[in-house]
Amino acid sequence: MNSIERRQCDTLRVRNIWTSIEHIKQQKQVANSERLSKLCLREYGTPEEEVEKDLVKAVHDGLVAKSQSVAHKGSKPGTEQVAYRIPKDGPEKDDHDWYCFKCHKPGSVLLCSQCQRVYHPGCLQEKPKASNASQFKCPVCINIAEGPKLFKIKNGKLNHLLGFTCKLLTERAVEIEKLSTGRLKEEEMWMYDLLVFRHQDFASICKKVHEKVYTCTEEFMADILQIQHNNCVFFGPESLPGALSAVMVNECQYEIDEMKLCRDCYLTSNVKMDNWFSQPCRPPHKLVFAKQTGFPFWPAKVMRELENDVNIRFFGCSHERALLSKTAIMPFDTPASVLKTKKTPTFKKAWEEVEQLQEAMEKVKDDPRFTNPNFESDIEEERSVSTPAPKRRGRPPRPKVEKMEEDEQSQKKENEGDNKKQKKENEPENKKQKKEKNKLIEQDARTDRNRIVLEREARKRKRQTQTPVNEESVVSSTTNQEAEAPSPSKRLKKEIPEDSGTGKERPPHHTSYPDSTTKETKSCPKCGFHVPLPPRRSPDNASKTGVPSPKTQEKDEKLRLLREEVTRLQKALGERDRRIGNLENLHKQEISETKKKQWCYYCESEAIYHCCWNTAYCSTHCQQLHWQAEHRKLCKRKR
Repeated sequence: MNSIERRQCDTLRVRNIWTSIEHIKQQKQVANSERLSKLCLREYGTPEEEVEKDLVKAVHDGLVAKSQSVAHKGSKPGTEQVAYRIPKDGPEKDDHDWYCFKCHKPGSVLLCSQCQRVYHPGCLQEKPKASNASQFKCPVCINIAEGPKLFKIKNGKLNHLLGFTCKLLTERAVEIEKLSTGRLKEEEMWMYDLLVFRHQDFASICKKVHEKVYTCTEEFMADILQIQHNNCVFFGPESLPGALSAVMVNECQYEIDEMKLCRDCYLTSNVKMDNWFSQPCRPPHKLVFAKQTGFPFWPAKVMRELENDVNIRFFGCSHERALLSKTAIMPFDTPASVLKTKKTPTFKKAWEEVEQLQEAMEKVKDDPRFTNPNFESDIEEERSVSTPAPKRRGRPPRPKVEKMEEDEQSQKKENEGDNKKQKKENEPENKKQKKEKNKLIEQDARTDRNRIVLEREARKRKRQTQTPVNEESVVSSTTNQEAEAPSPSKRLKKEIPEDSGTGKERPPHHTSYPDSTTKETKSCPKCGFHVPLPPRRSPDNASKTGVPSPKTQEKDEKLRLLREEVTRLQKALGERDRRIGNLENLHKQEISETKKKQWCYYCESEAIYHCCWNTAYCSTHCQQLHWQAEHRKLCKRKR
């Protein structure tokens, strides 16, 4: 099969040439081959010979334009030179990509007859069977065609499961987008358009899943591979976006493999149900005891059986996976004496999950969805099996009422209606009585208020005059008032005195000062009357007799005692400071005296004999002992 050469120049080399041309243009110079080769060697470490070859390939691909221009600066002004520039309009896009979908590099490629992907003949694992290039099918299209046959699942359920896959890949996809197209400026987007044939982002994939567009997992995987292809073409396979895209492809492939192993396990594990590993699956998994090297036999589920190996998943906390040979597998009805597994706390937890699974399987053993492996159901049916139906809230349904009870209820309603009619007829009479009662209550309240005001005014006058009141006069006044029983308005007129300045009646809220000799007055803000000011007191706040009250005497005595205590404490503090100063002076004198003396080097008592510049002794005995011990070697006295 003959291949076609689409593009020749590497994408990273083309980007380096583009940035070099822009840099030379900013300096207002001609971007000839000499300047471009020197700049690429200095900035990117590309040899000059390879830069010239890349320029020829880029011109052939239509990514760099070649023209003649006259230099106005430099060593050859006014001479025509071969200049390179970025084309305004890049090469037109046709039906196929320019770079291999496997290795992401240019060269002679085979064009797929059903999609835009192209492959190098050496990048294909199997040689193409068709002799004609127009009949070539890429591996992605072959997988998409055979996918629904290998993994039979309804469209709605498939997209529902792929939604969980998108959630798991979202964090990785966001990180890739920030490092790839997210950091490109608007001025650099033309480079992306010239090198990338078809843009693909993760948001459009999630939108397709939401709209239930995918019919098989291979279509979903093809879009994820397209993101990897675009990042590897523009940034390079060894760049950070390219490496992260490869990681995302591996994660996606792992999730799809998990989905194909058991769709029910994949659904329950992502829905985060309680005891999801103990939920029954379709078809039900075979239970066995499996043994890894260094571990005892452990209960497990068989996920898939191969020729010589078995893919299992253990019961327990982490539900780990393992691919073991068939010799390490024991049937589930093997007695405990043969297994020799200790009943540790972890084994008990795993066995609880096994018992829960067995109980759930007993409940659904007659359900055709679990007995028939070819039976397909919708997602709503699956949810109804995996999760119990929600309880209805609100009032429970009303029980059936017998005829006797219905008759009693009807009679009660009739009696209630008659009572309501009687109440409506008696309503006007009740309203009149209420109005009369309210009037009487208001009159009583007014009389009580007036009486309280008069009593307050009388008390104030008694306090101001400070004259003793006889009980007989009080009794006689009360009896006279009860006998006369004047109206509240007459009482007010009798009690309210006249204003001395104007001759008008003074309101009851003004206080009188009978003992005051001042003629100063002020106008009241409430009623406008001129009211006499209160008498001024002497500055020492003494009473008329000049004798202080017992409270003031107590206060003065307390103040006097506090002052005496404060003076005593001040004297004590002064005495303490004086003693501390004397002690400090004595201490300084003793220190100065000790510094002036010499001390024995051996016993540290006061020295008498001097040996050398820093050594003295209190006696000849100490001198002899120290001389024999160490001073013989260190003595510096001149001899």
